[in-house]
Amino acid sequence: MSRTITVTVINEYGKQPLRLLHESGRAVLPTMRESGMELPALCDGIGKCGRCRVQFETNAPLPTPTERAILEPELLRQGYRLACMTRPTKDCKIRCAFEQEPKPDVVTGHSVPEQRCAAAQESADTAEEYTEQPLSRKTLIAVDIGTTTIAMQLLGMEHGERLKTYTCLNPQRRYGMDVISRVKAAMEGADVVLRELVEKALREGVYDLQEAVIRWQKQGVEMEEPRWMCIACNTVMGHLFLGYDVSGLGKSPFHPVSLAMEKIRWEGMNTIVLPGFSAFVGGDVVAGLYACDVFGNREKEAAQLFIDLGTNAEMVICAGGHLACTAAAAGPAFEGKGRAGAMGADRILAIAQLLEQHLMDETGLLADPYFTDGIEVEIQEARDGERKSVLITQEDIRQIQMAKAAVRSGLHFLMEKLELKDFGQIERVYVAGGFGFFLNKKAAVRIGLLPSEAEDKTRAVGNTALAGAGLLGRKLAVDFNIGKEAMEILGNRGGEENEIFNLAEEKEFEKIYMKYINFPTI
Repeated sequence: MSRTITVTVINEYGKQPLRLLHESGRAVLPTMRESGMELPALCDGIGKCGRCRVQFETNAPLPTPTERAILEPELLRQGYRLACMTRPTKDCKIRCAFEQEPKPDVVTGHSVPEQRCAAAQESADTAEEYTEQPLSRKTLIAVDIGTTTIAMQLLGMEHGERLKTYTCLNPQRRYGMDVISRVKAAMEGADVVLRELVEKALREGVYDLQEAVIRWQKQGVEMEEPRWMCIACNTVMGHLFLGYDVSGLGKSPFHPVSLAMEKIRWEGMNTIVLPGFSAFVGGDVVAGLYACDVFGNREKEAAQLFIDLGTNAEMVICAGGHLACTAAAAGPAFEGKGRAGAMGADRILAIAQLLEQHLMDETGLLADPYFTDGIEVEIQEARDGERKSVLITQEDIRQIQMAKAAVRSGLHFLMEKLELKDFGQIERVYVAGGFGFFLNKKAAVRIGLLPSEAEDKTRAVGNTALAGAGLLGRKLAVDFNIGKEAMEILGNRGGEENEIFNLAEEKEFEKIYMKYINFPTI
């Protein structure tokens, strides 16, 4: 029978120790979360990420098999445990020893077709405000709520000039890195907390952007504080922000509460949440398709592919008035930094070099000397051209293999739905998101992430969710009730010409997945 014990938590950040009442035999992570502590348990407490470390100063429980596998013997002897695994049964004192993750690069720049922007500016991956005189009097805020990061941009309403950018990590990450972990946490009672976390992050961003307007006003510039906000996000992030029940997104057949465009009042602003296509292809993809003018070219016979390679890789092909879309679970392979600290695009480039140097075979197996500890690979970094050394482990390779096999399977079924015989029929490939911004196209083809025919057709377009939120926000702010035109802009989601499907439910998915699991041989 369980009993209540006292867990005293010593926080590294100079705060007073916390005395928490804890149910004996329960993992200590939920109790710490319930006290309001921020914990970097990026795997949602299943013992995979190893980041929620604590050190017992008294009455340390015996380590679990999971802790023995992740923590070194010397750390275990010193009382280190994982908060998600350790289950104290006696009063104890623990010290926070969380392993903090480096803040990832947040891409806010984009290179969408210039005709989409009234006042086209060069793409810039920057969080600094522009110093030139604003052209517009009215302003709005465009928002991209990603699973990993949040990006917000203050825009001129009349001319679309980018005035100030704000970025941060999505604080919901403490409940897991992917949308499934967030859904699970919400269904277990954390739904209100998850909503409060994202709202707090957005409020901080709004305050930062409003401060820029106030500074310009003090300089004598006639500007109004933003009255409109347009949010692009995946379906799960949208449900959590709007306070919808996410239980329908947690299991097949994955029924969202709503996929419609929503207009609400939030923090005194008219706020639009863009619509989605399905449970796992959301408003961020709708915004990206609009930004790249894919909707405007729906009648073209030549196909266009839009692909956002993130934690959840969304893919859309549009051709001859028809549209097909799906999503593939990519995990941390593209957005994560890997256990050795390398960005996804860097790992792909390094793995391509290993293939070229015959230090890894087509099955993904590293040569004997490197199998256990990995291998250092020198690459030329895409963002600044500098050379750097990247440690590639067998785990990194497996993550990339599984993710690229899922993506190629998605492309296979998209083409099948639209009766496209070969990739040569696809005229343009838009690769969106932070990962795509730094992707080496030749390396992507070498590892089999993209077909060889795609190399010369691929265009990295950056954060199209943010760009599309700004473009659509400006249009909808002028006339929210644009009726038929709005449905055309947003893809006529319920139309018969659309093929929206769950990749995992395709009968031959496993067969096609295994077809692409190995790396191409040359």
